[in-house]
Amino acid sequence: MIAFLPIPGGHIKLAERFFDPALSFTMGWNYWYNWTIILPAELSAAAVLINFWNTSVNNSAWIVICLAVVVFINFLGAGMCTFVDHCRNTLLTLWVVRCLRRSRIHLCIDQSHHYSW
Repeated sequence: MIAFLPIPGGHIKLAERFFDPALSFTMGWNYWYNWTIILPAELSAAAVLINFWNTSVNNSAWIVICLAVVVFINFLGAGMCTFVDHCRNTLLTLWVVRCLRRSRIHLCIDQSHHYSW
């Protein structure tokens, strides 16, 4: 429906237009509630993950840094959010290809030298 009728407000406004304003109101509050629960959990998970490699910095510092990055990206607008998402997905794809190539190299080394890991 978003591709058929791209209006400001996204799926929440589409619910208002095609169903009922009450559904749109409820979806808006559910969306807000979802992100007030999910964002702190994601920030905590990111801090724990970063702390796995760098234990000298407190987790709260990583949470503040990640929150600042999220707020900065959201203030840039939808076009920049799309660009950042595209760059992130490109890096992720390159990382997966790198891991696949390295695993193939390790497999070939393992076969030629008869290493047992």
